[in-house]
This record gives sequence, structure tokens and C-alpha cells, in this order.
Amino acid sequence: MLVNFPIKIEDFSKGIDALLDFYKKLGWDSGKQTLFPTKVLINYNDSNDCFNHFVSSGKTPEEKTQYGLLWMNKGPSASLDIPRGKVKLEEGWVEALQ
Repeated sequence: MLVNFPIKIEDFSKGIDALLDFYKKLGWDSGKQTLFPTKVLINYNDSNDCFNHFVSSGKTPEEKTQYGLLWMNKGPSASLDIPRGKVKLEEGWVEALQ
């Protein structure tokens, strides 16, 4: 399913809260569902822009590194096949908690 990007790319400069907000606005309920971020795809260029804003929210070089690693593990996947400003939600991007 292809949907509109739920937040402004610049909002990722707010850090971890923005990443959580991104997923919640897509429909993830953290209290009821497990999230699989590799099944959430955004445009490659959008991803680079989001990443740069996200990492810049770190206050120290160490924190910026941690945010970069967090994005690589918990940020959405990137694809050149996704149009800019869109998000592809693949089947199973969220599953009910057991």
C-alpha cells in the first residue's frame, strides 16, 4: 500500500520522538503491535534527507553516531522505486503482539 508521507521531513530534526511519530501516524500502535521497519519503504532521496535531519538532532558526536545507528536499525528502508513524498507499507509491516 502506498500512502502519503505522514510528517514533514524536517520534523526528523526533533529526534527519536519524530521517528516514533512517523510510525504512529502511519498506523502503528506501539501498545498493541510489533513494528517491522524493513517493511516500511520510503524514497531513497527522502531517506537521505530524513537521516540527515535525524542525526543532526544529536547533541554530541557520540549521540549523532548513536542516532545514525538507530536509524539504520529502526528507520524505514529506502528504495529508488518509491516516489518522493510517499511511503510503501508492505504486508506485515505491523503485527499484533502475542
